[in-house]
Amino acid sequence: MKKITFFIGIVLTIALVACDNSTSATSTPQVSNLMILGSGTTGLIERSTFTEGEQITVRFTVTDENLDVTQAVLIQQSEMLSIDPIYIDMPRQQHRTQIYTITAIAEIPGNWAIEIYVINGRGNRSNTVSLTITVTELVAPPPTIHTITFNPFWRSLEPTVIEVQGGSLIPKPDNPILLGSDFVRWYFTNRFGTRFDWNFSENTVNDDITFFSEWNYVSEVSNIIEVRNANGALVSLQWDNPIDDNFSHVLVLSETGSIIFDTRHNPNNEGHLAAWQLAGLANISNFIQLVCVPHSGTRSAGIIHYWGN
Repeated sequence: MKKITFFIGIVLTIALVACDNSTSATSTPQVSNLMILGSGTTGLIERSTFTEGEQITVRFTVTDENLDVTQAVLIQQSEMLSIDPIYIDMPRQQHRTQIYTITAIAEIPGNWAIEIYVINGRGNRSNTVSLTITVTELVAPPPTIHTITFNPFWRSLEPTVIEVQGGSLIPKPDNPILLGSDFVRWYFTNRFGTRFDWNFSENTVNDDITFFSEWNYVSEVSNIIEVRNANGALVSLQWDNPIDDNFSHVLVLSETGSIIFDTRHNPNNEGHLAAWQLAGLANISNFIQLVCVPHSGTRSAGIIHYWGN
């Protein structure tokens, strides 16, 4: 059976034309059991209302003595519409009673009547059966809107919140600027805290998302001053902390990377100028490293500071 698409919402006339080799001139075909079917939760079910663009199945029974029906003619009509007949190849009838099924697409909203009759090979016309259906206009659902938050992850920078339609690309914002830090990327996390990149040129949004900024901290201390005793041994260091919003504290590391001093524990750490007294030099190698630690992001590489024995 060949499937067709026609404009439903019409008065539909289906004429089944048989080959002209009938042995009965008096037989009159009969059409019965007309059903209009559409999809349901359990398969095809009888329906009278369809949505624009939905498939419609027309099923009917033909009883005829000729057994040789080979064509269906669809004549489409309505109060506002009349279309030339469409001829459809049909399987040759093998029994005096045959069930025919035709599929179509409901393309025009409105109230329509489907009318069917058949004609056999001798030109005898059957009874007419009809049903009415309603085709409703397909109304697109409103777009889903998602909230996208860009959190710079630092108190001096305000988060940016935008709304994006579901299935769309997220416009990438300008890179934030933070004194003493280099912006690396925007990332998002799953519920386990794992960080993931986002491809702003390819990935589309289907949920609310919060992006966080990743930074490389590049600030360093400056104006390092050594204080030595009469024997030339280093007794203290003094330096200027970096001036940036992300700076938290300074770590003083030994050659092996162990922490000699953490300025968070020094009362002199307040303000721009920080100083501390170095003790226990006999247990420390001949250099130390001053590393600036930010409130967020990766700590800086630091400054290696040498002193003599």
